[in-house]
Amino acid sequence: MGASAGAASEPAADMADLADVVRSLLAVQTYCDTRVRLGGGLFDVVITSAGAQARAAVALMDKIQDGCGPVIEDPDSGWLYWLAPPGSADRWAPHSHAVCLGAPHTITLPSLNRTAPPGPCWHRPPS
Repeated sequence: MGASAGAASEPAADMADLADVVRSLLAVQTYCDTRVRLGGGLFDVVITSAGAQARAAVALMDKIQDGCGPVIEDPDSGWLYWLAPPGSADRWAPHSHAVCLGAPHTITLPSLNRTAPPGPCWHRPPS
């Protein structure tokens, strides 16, 4: 009985990862840029150009879905980073206009109050 009680009182191996994720997301809420791992239970990212067609896609999603999901814009590189449901990268077919990345990649999330350049900013902040 003593051995099983000791094993049960030890944290699960993935709890340290969960704590890191929670700390990272709290940092974004407290207006700090923070780097997070893609995949897992959070999100994957679709990367597209930030041109007129991408902006039209955001507007169309706003209309059809009653709001587009979170999108980060990096005006220096000309990219949009669309936060997508976790596991999207596993189902993503090769495409000439976008790429979808999941684990083990990472992304730096801008602080929630950064909605304009300079640097990466929220084109559509998370709700």
